[in-house]
Amino acid sequence: MRDERPQISLEVRYAAPPSFVGVWLTDYRSDDAERFFHFGPAWKVGRTPGGFRLEGRVPWIGRDVTTVTILDPGHWTAEAELFDRRDRTLFRNHIDERLVPDGGGTLQHVRIWIRPQTLRARFMAFFMVGVMRRRFRRGFDRMRALVDAEFADAPPARAPAVGVPPETGR
Repeated sequence: MRDERPQISLEVRYAAPPSFVGVWLTDYRSDDAERFFHFGPAWKVGRTPGGFRLEGRVPWIGRDVTTVTILDPGHWTAEAELFDRRDRTLFRNHIDERLVPDGGGTLQHVRIWIRPQTLRARFMAFFMVGVMRRRFRRGFDRMRALVDAEFADAPPARAPAVGVPPETGR
């Protein structure tokens, strides 16, 4: 499956370094799905060993349960299962996100494999891939703007002066 070409493939450039971007993107909040992707009101976010689990509603599809596994600070994957109103599985999707240094900033590679589980889901996928690509592009662009703004406002990391106790900073 992962050898096939993904249905959605995006690249996002950040001015911030990968260490900052990775922490920001994997600190998922309950309002992030709505704030960035317009995927319904607050989602449940639960921490798991090595990642987190999301549960919420995607407009015109139904319930979404996504398990994110953080493989390292610059690489994580997600397995998403989307259900219809009767709680039948429509899609089982795989997402792969990687961060690579890009000059002084970061290049994020996002790959999404959409796997319809029913004939109805195949028809939906045919029509929704373009819409989803645009929605994800706009959502990641909104995230990029916030990440870069927060990085620009962050105080520079400084080592304490030689011979000065770090707790006083003087």
